[in-house]
Amino acid sequence: LDIEGSLGELALAKYLGKYHGGSLNTFTNEMDVADQWEVRTTKLENGRLIVGPKDSKDKPYVLVTGYCPNYRIRGWAWGREIMQEEYLHSYPNRKPLYYLPQNKLKKLTK
Repeated sequence: LDIEGSLGELALAKYLGKYHGGSLNTFTNEMDVADQWEVRTTKLENGRLIVGPKDSKDKPYVLVTGYCPNYRIRGWAWGREIMQEEYLHSYPNRKPLYYLPQNKLKKLTK
């Protein structure tokens, strides 16, 4: 999962034409790509943009779907837009998380 997540970050950097240093474990110190984007990757084509209650409401999050070597940039949203009660779900044996559907994402332009 960590490898696919890193490759999702690399896919976004490539799409934007930005350098991606590939840093690890910088969850609160650095943004994932170009000092401006947090990336969430899922192999599910219809997957949702997922953030947790401890994630920042003031950061932009990008959803990338697919798996190596094929990825798609689905769109983005601010943390505060994702962290709405209507998107909060709790599944058995898992902590509650926010799941934003793809149809609520903004188009990402270069």
